[in-house]
Amino acid sequence: MTAAVSLPVGPVANAIMESVDGIGTVPTAVAQVFSLINDPKASMSDFERVMRPDVGLTANLLRSANSAYYRGSREITSVKDAISRMGLRRVFEVVTSQSFARTIPPKLKGYELAADAYWGHSITVAVLSDRIGRAAGFTYPDLAFTGGLLHDLGKVVIATWLAGAGAFQVTPTKVLHSIDDERELLSFDHVEAGEALAHRWNLPKDIAAATRWHHDPSSAPTATQRYFATVIQVADTLSGLAGSGEGVEQALDPSSLERLNLTEEKLLRLVEDAKPEISRTRELLKMR
Repeated sequence: MTAAVSLPVGPVANAIMESVDGIGTVPTAVAQVFSLINDPKASMSDFERVMRPDVGLTANLLRSANSAYYRGSREITSVKDAISRMGLRRVFEVVTSQSFARTIPPKLKGYELAADAYWGHSITVAVLSDRIGRAAGFTYPDLAFTGGLLHDLGKVVIATWLAGAGAFQVTPTKVLHSIDDERELLSFDHVEAGEALAHRWNLPKDIAAATRWHHDPSSAPTATQRYFATVIQVADTLSGLAGSGEGVEQALDPSSLERLNLTEEKLLRLVEDAKPEISRTRELLKMR
């Protein structure tokens, strides 16, 4: 059952949320794979069973398993072999990424942002979130990559609406650079829209919460969600230093550093160390 999401009431907000169903869906396989990863009794056959019916998803997984990222000595031709080569965690990342990529329009209207730039930023934040989460001892580090990847999910909601029905009702007079710009135009922002879409897609509740609170981690309702949202916030802040397609230079929030028990110096070294992985992951997960 989809969790209830509280959003401002108004004709524009209602119209945008009604348009969410037109964006597309993340295949059921994503939620099923996530459940299997967390099931100690799950077998290789279980993973193969839930993924094989989605031909496009399987094709992308095999393409990734045979990419230069892994440089295997033999060709991978089955889901089972792909899992063996890549590992369950990376398989989940690939499945989620390729599914999400299908929903991104060629250009995000209102943000004046090309899909490749948006995707590059998302992957950068994903890799940094994973590394920061592990450095900080986050309880659920395997969620960090996916949380970073989907942190700006709401921008897809808003851009898709502005390119369709919204174009006849609201015309941005300036580029939407901030949450304040979004609220001025629409009465709500991309983090609220992103949380709503995450729930509609039946994504893990902590992923939805990280999407909602990554600009304001202290307001997240649980300690785990505050910690998780802080990981995403710091990764987002540092993304420009890592060559993100969208990131801008920002100051690190001292309260966030304190919550994660990490210094600015350590984080800057982490960003430098992550750059090769970011490049490889962009190649692995590039938009088709």
